[in-house]
Amino acid sequence: MINNSASFIVLGHEKPDGDCIASQLVLYEALKEKGKVVKVYSSGPFNRPEIAPFSKFFESTISNEVIDQKPTVIIVDCSSPERTGLYEKQILGLQSIIIDHHSSGSKFGDIRMIDSSAPATAYLIQLLLEADNFSLTANQAELLLLGICTDTGFFKHPNATHPKLFEAVSRLIDK
Repeated sequence: MINNSASFIVLGHEKPDGDCIASQLVLYEALKEKGKVVKVYSSGPFNRPEIAPFSKFFESTISNEVIDQKPTVIIVDCSSPERTGLYEKQILGLQSIIIDHHSSGSKFGDIRMIDSSAPATAYLIQLLLEADNFSLTANQAELLLLGICTDTGFFKHPNATHPKLFEAVSRLIDK
């Protein structure tokens, strides 16, 4: 679906955290590099100090003109459409891809990449891009590391001690 679509909207959940914004921004940049037309949105608020500086990269209002172009919607780190906040009704009927590590919530989306054993959505984004031979920049690696660190409590949660996660993190650090 990603290869066959020309335009995208990248969404996450309202009241975003580091995992959400990192996943959105890295996916946004990767799609742009593939020559896709991409817009990234968040309804905010960006109240957490670690993500406040990133608010400038997000648009808040999806225009009818954008919706009329029938973009593919990619929703990250979000287990139900209502968690996208004010975008829920606007994206109804659009082709969608869900990438998340939360298994709760409603089943929605045309393609679902859900792995509840993953410690963070940023980790899934990293694996997805690496599988596509996408070469991460240092900035993208730093963003993914922010997402992984914040969602794992800086590797304090039980699912954050898996060797494969540390192997992935070492690849980010190499960048």
